[in-house]
Amino acid sequence: MPKFAGTVITLPEDPMLRQRLEMKLKEYKSRIEPYRAPEAQPDVTTKTKILEALLRDGSVAFDDMLDLLHYHLEIDKCWVANAFGVIKHYAGDASCPVNGGTGLPQLASV
Repeated sequence: MPKFAGTVITLPEDPMLRQRLEMKLKEYKSRIEPYRAPEAQPDVTTKTKILEALLRDGSVAFDDMLDLLHYHLEIDKCWVANAFGVIKHYAGDASCPVNGGTGLPQLASV
């Protein structure tokens, strides 16, 4: 079982971080190719679904996402675990380092 079994990500209280997470969700959605199946684009599919759930529900459990993404959409567990770790990092957990990627968008300066 992946290392995140039983782990829950909670939406941060910081409104600026929430806004950045919402911006990241828009970025992920812009990467989805509408004519390709979700399992054919596992990286963006898993990150989008996990971040959507976090922003909608205020928290997201790894086990629920594994059930949805692996058992229903047939996306490999490794993709689910990677995406969960990335979103966990973006939500403020420094114990999940991220290498590469575009990172969280910055807010415009006033």
